[in-house]
Amino acid sequence: MTTRVQRRLERVEPSSRDAVGRWLDVFVPLTGVRGPAAAELRDELEDHLRARVDDLMITGLSEPEATRRAVAELGETAALARTFRAARGNNRRRLAMHLSVLAVVGSAIGIGVLGFNGATAPNGMSGERPAAIAETTAPHDPDTKRYDVRELVFAEAPLDRSGEGASLMQTIVSLVQPETWEVNGGEARLVIMGNSLFIDAPSEVHEGVEWVLASLRKDAEAIRMAAIEDARRSDQERRRQIEELQATINFLEGRFREVLLREAQAESQRNQAHEAKDMEKYAVVEAEVRTLDSLSSDLRNRLATARSLLMELDFAPYIDARDAGRAGSTANQSARGLRSPSGRQ
Repeated sequence: MTTRVQRRLERVEPSSRDAVGRWLDVFVPLTGVRGPAAAELRDELEDHLRARVDDLMITGLSEPEATRRAVAELGETAALARTFRAARGNNRRRLAMHLSVLAVVGSAIGIGVLGFNGATAPNGMSGERPAAIAETTAPHDPDTKRYDVRELVFAEAPLDRSGEGASLMQTIVSLVQPETWEVNGGEARLVIMGNSLFIDAPSEVHEGVEWVLASLRKDAEAIRMAAIEDARRSDQERRRQIEELQATINFLEGRFREVLLREAQAESQRNQAHEAKDMEKYAVVEAEVRTLDSLSSDLRNRLATARSLLMELDFAPYIDARDAGRAGSTANQSARGLRSPSGRQ
């Protein structure tokens, strides 16, 4: 078996780096470790994860399977974070995790965290969620809470993969006790993962966050109701237009058949006049044929236009749904008009 020293000397970065890295992005902030100690903890955890993945791959597992197995062996993310906080309280001089501590937490490293499988999901990502996301509040840790904010986004992409996640976090930081957040020199933290918002902050900060999210949800609900009503009215108008257009097409088709029949009869009369050498009648019927030919051409063009419009109306709901998914917007844009919790009415 390859030794740890050999791995460091012959490091090969795995293609599953994002799976491990994203789990660490969620896990490390939940431990409460800050600054250089957090970086040291992350490095040692990552090193052990990579080593465990290498060992599992030697047994014949694919890299995605090895990564899932490795982190899953650690156990549930929030529980693991609590264990680290407890260990941190017992020995603050050593915050990084040694292999002996890993054995206590759970003997190997794996994550059912992101459940990566590049063959079945976009960007190598499956629909599985980190265990931490399923937990609203970490037991015995009232300062860490998870908020499900999926109803605040109308786009198909999760918040952590769109600019809306950053916008939501900026809104919270600017409205709820700005000085308490880490970005402003405080200790409170917030992290977006998927459509979940994780916040590690005192209870009074959580009260402010809950007020902001409640306001945004109210706005989002109003937007949804307005969108539903607009869609209902639009559908009614679309159906009315379809009925009128179908009636027009039916009329044009009937008229077109009549003109074609009359044109065929006129052509027959013209041929008869030509054979009888009745030039006077031939001239009259020839003029009628030309008139009917022009009329049939006009009707043919009008029918083609009407049928094209009917097709557009039939497909309009699918096109609107596609465009709405691409455009996507979030109700937190209305947060510019919110007051901070301390000044709410």
